[in-house]
Amino acid sequence: MLSACLLKPDAVDDVVGIVQTRHFFNDANRLIFEGLRSLRMEGRAIDVVQVASWLRDRDRLAQVGGAAYLAQIVDATPAVAHVAAHAQRVRKTARDRAMLTALHRCLAEGYSAPEGWARAALEELSRIAEDEPSNARLTTLDGAAIAAPLPKTHALVPSLDIGSGACVLVAGDPYAAKTMSLQSAALSVAAGRPLWGTRHVNGRGGVAHLDFEQGQRLTRERYQRLARSMGVDLAALGSDLLLVPFPPRLTEEGMERELVRVLRGRALAIVDSLRACAPELDENSSAVRGVLDMLGSVSDKTGCVVLVVHHTRKPSQADMGGARASIRGSGAIFDACSSVLVFTSAKGEPTTVSHEKARASGILADDFRLSVEDVEGAGDDGRPDARWGVRVVERGTEEAPADPVAALERRVLVAVRPGDLTSVEGIRLRVGARKADVSAVLNELKTKGRIVLEGGTYRVA
Repeated sequence: MLSACLLKPDAVDDVVGIVQTRHFFNDANRLIFEGLRSLRMEGRAIDVVQVASWLRDRDRLAQVGGAAYLAQIVDATPAVAHVAAHAQRVRKTARDRAMLTALHRCLAEGYSAPEGWARAALEELSRIAEDEPSNARLTTLDGAAIAAPLPKTHALVPSLDIGSGACVLVAGDPYAAKTMSLQSAALSVAAGRPLWGTRHVNGRGGVAHLDFEQGQRLTRERYQRLARSMGVDLAALGSDLLLVPFPPRLTEEGMERELVRVLRGRALAIVDSLRACAPELDENSSAVRGVLDMLGSVSDKTGCVVLVVHHTRKPSQADMGGARASIRGSGAIFDACSSVLVFTSAKGEPTTVSHEKARASGILADDFRLSVEDVEGAGDDGRPDARWGVRVVERGTEEAPADPVAALERRVLVAVRPGDLTSVEGIRLRVGARKADVSAVLNELKTKGRIVLEGGTYRVA
C-alpha cells in the first residue's frame, strides 16, 4: 500500500479514508504513512525524496530505517490499481490483531476481574469488531442535563489553578528542575503535605507517575531522596504512589481506556513528557493537541488532575513574547491546557516559576522561585552523606511585589472560589499568609462587594 502511494501520489487520497495511523503495527510504516498524509494535506509533491525530507526534518528518518527502507518499499512495486484493496487488508489485519489482544486480556483477567467486567469486555469487543477508535463514541447532554445543578469543582492546588479537566502544563528548560519539582509535588499529594513546603494541597490522594523519559533507576532514587528529606515513608504509601516506567505511547490503541482504569480514584497523574509520550507527532503541528485533549477527557472521567511536562525553546529564540512564547511547539499546546506554569533557570540557579494561564479562576499567581537543595544525612555505612536527601522549597522572588496587598487579594480570591471554607484559618492555610493580613483582606473584599459571607461560608460574589 505504501509502495503504491510513493509511486502514484493520487493513491494517498484512496487510502486515507480507509486506513488511519492506528491501524499500523510497524512503527516505521506508521511514520511513513503519517508523512505521506501530511504532505498530501499540505498540497506538496510526494515521492521518496520528499518523504525522506519530511522524516529527516523531524529526526525520524533513522527511526524508519533511513532512505534505504524507503527504497525497499518502492521496489515492492504492487499493482497500483489495487491500492484500496491493500488498504482494506491493512485495516482488517489491524482489527483482527486488536480482537486477539482483547480476547487474551479477557482470558487473563476473567479469573479475578471485578463485578461488571463481562459487560465492559463485551462492549470493547463490539467496538473492535466495528473498528471504532477508542474515543469514537459521543457523549451527549440534553437540555435537562445541561440545566442540572453543577458539581463542585475541585482544585487540587487552588493558588496555582491546578484542578481536574483540561491538562496542566509545566514547561521549562533542561536546568529548571521540572521533573524533580513534580516528584516533590507527587509526594506532597500522596502524603498530605504542603506543596513545596508552602502551598495548600486540597486533600490527600493517590498519584500515578507515567515516566516516559528517565527510567525507574533515576526516578526511584529521586523519590527516595525526596521522601527522606520530607520524612515520608515510601513503603507505607503503598499504592497511593504508582510509578509507571516507560509505558506504551499514549497514541496507541486503547490507551485512553487504560488510563481511565489506572487513574480512576486518584488525585494526580504526572506525564513526563509530552514529546516522549507521543514521539510520532510533530509538536509544531496543531495535531499534537490531540494527546492533550485525550488526557483532558481522561481527567474529566476520573477526576484525576493531569500534569504534563514539556520543554521550552532556547533562550535566544524566546526573548520576545515573554514566558508564554517560550513554550516549544504549536500554540495549540498552550490553548489545550487549563493552567500553564513556565519554569526558567540557569544551571545551578534557583528556578523562577511564572504562572501564564489560569482558565478556571482567571487569577494568575505571582512569580515565585523554587530551590532544589541537597540534605545531608547518615548513609547506610553510618557516615555523613551529602546526597542523603533532597528537597524542593518555594522562595519568594528577590523583588517584592509592587502592591503586596493586591497580590494577597488575588490569592485570597482563589482560595475562596471553591466555596467550601468556613473559617479565616482555612483560607490562611491556603494562601500561606498571616491570619491578621488575611482577615484585613477579607474585610476589604467584603466592603468592595467582591466576596460575600453566607452561613459562615465565604464565596466570590
